[in-house]
Amino acid sequence: MLFWGVLFICLAAWLYVVMFVSCRNPIPNKWVSDMKMFCLWAPLIIGLLALGVSLIALGFFSGTASIEIKDLALSFLVILSTIGAVRFIKPKQKLKLYSSQKQVA
Repeated sequence: MLFWGVLFICLAAWLYVVMFVSCRNPIPNKWVSDMKMFCLWAPLIIGLLALGVSLIALGFFSGTASIEIKDLALSFLVILSTIGAVRFIKPKQKLKLYSSQKQVA
């Protein structure tokens, strides 16, 4: 349960960063309209966060020793890969670029 909870939380965090950077783009994409943001992406991110937290809580408080070294190692790898994926997107550089494009326009 721990692995799946961490996976869903990391997926929600990655989607949040992608949506945040995409919404700040002065040239909007078709998949980041206000309607899709509020009706599709925001509930998806909130649902993934809620599911991830509930699965982690279930794993810790289920009463059985369901947390193994394998779960911890896989969770650590998922966290590291999410950090790598977020760094690959380079959100700070893109946000600076987008804010400079808005000031010029």
